[in-house]
Amino acid sequence: MIINGKIKIGEELGRGSFATVYKSTIVGNYPPLQIGDVVAVKSISTNKFSTPEEREKLENEINLMKKLSHTNIVKLYGVERTSSTYFLVMEYCETGDLHFFLKKFGLGISPEMLYNFIQQIGNGLQYLKSQEIIHRDLKPQNIMIKGQWPDITLKLADFGFARFLHDNDMAETICGSPIYMAPEIQFNSPYTSAVDMWSLGVIIYEMIVSQPPFPNCKSPFELTNEIKKLGSRPIEVPKSISCPDLLRDLVSKLLTVDPTRRMTLKEFVEHQYFKSPPKSSLENTSGRKKKFSFSNIITLDKNEGPDKILSLVKESADSIEALFTDCQDIGDSVLFDLLTTMCEFLVDILYECRAIGSCQYEDQIIQQIEGYKDEADELSQTEMEPPSISALKFLFDKGMEYAMTGVKAEQDGNMSFAKFKYQKSLYILCPLVFLIGRDEEIFKVRILYDQLMFRLSIPSPEENLTI
Repeated sequence: MIINGKIKIGEELGRGSFATVYKSTIVGNYPPLQIGDVVAVKSISTNKFSTPEEREKLENEINLMKKLSHTNIVKLYGVERTSSTYFLVMEYCETGDLHFFLKKFGLGISPEMLYNFIQQIGNGLQYLKSQEIIHRDLKPQNIMIKGQWPDITLKLADFGFARFLHDNDMAETICGSPIYMAPEIQFNSPYTSAVDMWSLGVIIYEMIVSQPPFPNCKSPFELTNEIKKLGSRPIEVPKSISCPDLLRDLVSKLLTVDPTRRMTLKEFVEHQYFKSPPKSSLENTSGRKKKFSFSNIITLDKNEGPDKILSLVKESADSIEALFTDCQDIGDSVLFDLLTTMCEFLVDILYECRAIGSCQYEDQIIQQIEGYKDEADELSQTEMEPPSISALKFLFDKGMEYAMTGVKAEQDGNMSFAKFKYQKSLYILCPLVFLIGRDEEIFKVRILYDQLMFRLSIPSPEENLTI
């Protein structure tokens, strides 16, 4: 199907009650776009409208989007019409929406990525504030993602419920999605732009915990009752979840029931959390810093292609998965830390492989990520003591244990068994070499890693090895 000789409709990207979004291609004159450019086209059939308010909502969305121009807002290029359909021609965000991203990667989101995402959503809200606009339906499904980490951009979308609202104005329309809806809207009270700050708090909470607050509520009525039970207490990130204190503080101030005491956008932007960018990937593994480069791992050579790389990474994940029982014997909190570490490691590798090309092992890696995420989700619902050892220290100790077993086997003249143990050690050390960043840590692990690689390259067992 070609719309007005300008846009060729392609595959369906998503569907709602009134609209369907398609990946489409420009085939005619459509400035500022060029022929061949890919866009997202939101098709809205007016035949499905049963009330004048629904058409007004659509016109409101179009009028608002025409006025908006910001990096963190989905761009509306134009609107095409037929007798019964509106076609909104919008910026195409190939990575999908934040809801899909969280469902796919969940706890695989690193502190650096989380910090970046929160900043970008805040930037979008700042721009809306400058235009005297409140979104009123902020949720992960309405935040689109363009690009791949670390060159990734979040963009606020779907302005059907948005409206112009001056600082001192109050609105009374009930709108939004219940889980992300501010209490004052749920209680049918007048509200201000503070509703967007509550929604932002729920989104940040979900990115940290991997589910929104009150996940067991099955209806808006149950959700409202749970919020009423809070009284003046804010919603807080569970203590069992590893999270920096400044981020905990940010979330609790956003998820304050009383809108007059809730954090404002100005306070949000000026919060100390944004003045201290994360330097570690998890609170319990201080000093760790991801380096988005294959140079950290000798065996993961970029020239070998994504399939070879992911095959090796899968071997690494399988070897570490075999250690989960040992890890759990130490404590659930250590296992939780290890699960989140593996999610982070696999997500990072997956992004790098996608940058090189398609990968036949991608689905298998994603399944492993989802499995680790589900197991971590279950653990997060339980009371856990602080971990007695970090996940990275646990992996290093296990890697050393395998290495020393290999040393003993080599000294006994059993080089084939020694190499088997060396290879196992390398697989276990793989996430450490990729994830940690402090000089003394990377140096220690790298020496062991390089020695193991060297031992694997030796065909004869004549030399003794000392580690």
